[in-house]
Amino acid sequence: MRAQVVRWLSREVHRVLGSRLTPREAACVYGWPDHEENSLFAAVELAERTPLRVTLLAGDPLAAARYLAVADPRGAPVEIVGKNSARGIWRASRASVLLFTHGLYGSPDLTRRKLVVNLWHGFGPKANDNVVFSASIPFNLMTCDTPLWAHAAAISLGVPHARLVQTGNPRQVALRTPPPPAALERLDLTSSFVLWMPTYRSSNGRSGPVWQDAPALSDQAGNGRDAVSTLAELAAAAGVRLVVKPHPLDADRYEASGLRVITTDDVFAAGMTLYQFIGASSAMISDYSSVWVEYLGLDRPLLLFCPDIADYVDGRGLSEPYMTDIAADLIVEQMDDIPPFLEAVRSGADWRPGGRAAVREALQLAPDDEELPCLAEVVMEELRQRRVQRHSSAR
Repeated sequence: MRAQVVRWLSREVHRVLGSRLTPREAACVYGWPDHEENSLFAAVELAERTPLRVTLLAGDPLAAARYLAVADPRGAPVEIVGKNSARGIWRASRASVLLFTHGLYGSPDLTRRKLVVNLWHGFGPKANDNVVFSASIPFNLMTCDTPLWAHAAAISLGVPHARLVQTGNPRQVALRTPPPPAALERLDLTSSFVLWMPTYRSSNGRSGPVWQDAPALSDQAGNGRDAVSTLAELAAAAGVRLVVKPHPLDADRYEASGLRVITTDDVFAAGMTLYQFIGASSAMISDYSSVWVEYLGLDRPLLLFCPDIADYVDGRGLSEPYMTDIAADLIVEQMDDIPPFLEAVRSGADWRPGGRAAVREALQLAPDDEELPCLAEVVMEELRQRRVQRHSSAR
């Protein structure tokens, strides 16, 4: 009850102050959870490349400080403030720019007075609609890697006419930033490994509500065995080290399969960010997660393991364009089709590079040699245009 009162009070105070205070040249960034790398790297980029005073709002400032120190060992001038503290609400209410991944203080519509940027938390194939979370989130613009699935997200969030800017996701910079060797050593991952990043089918309640999009993978039988154990056995038989990184909301359990299970906390505690860890893998297995869209930029072997695709389509559903239409060459539903991928990875060969190239083109991902505008440039140009408009209106 107390937490609900705090959230309500924070929302109302921010709504009132944000609609009355004159915005200052400052930016407030908020990501959920506190280790969300889109918010961490966005805050660092704005602090290093703009004159804005940058505040990172956090549910747990001490934890956020640890995450930020790993993401930015150079120490950009980012101040971390408790999201629901009086200072945090005041900073957000006076800032000229608000950036978030899941909304902020109930997301009051302050878009006429402030530049509100939705960083979101990844643009993937699964539908953004969720009966548990149905509130709209007002914003002026959304940064993205793929404009197609970003447009689908904007529609689901109730802002179909928002400006989409293809900057890439802020966290993607970490994919090409090698982690310290000692970080991988702490996780005993000094040799090549394949990273399995399944999305959750059922939530574990860490975000509050509990819901189910499809039956758990460990309940899905393949050749008489559950899908998780069978995949683990196939990897072992192929001589491939397979590591699973579950989604933080995943209610499923993977330990019984014998696979090495690594959490986000494990990764940060080892001294690297999650996306640095992802970038250290030699290949990826995923499914309906947005992570594989970003992984396409590394042009490494990628398999989409979807033994439950019919159930998932009937449950959570897919965004358009459907991954079944544009990524069919990378989707594997049957266990018997997995060994060729594992054998290719073990031998250092590629696996269906043409399929990856086709998906990149279908999603309108920028070519590696195309320089995208950066978040800092976009924010400063938007602020400049707003100043011009205000001066024109005042005449």
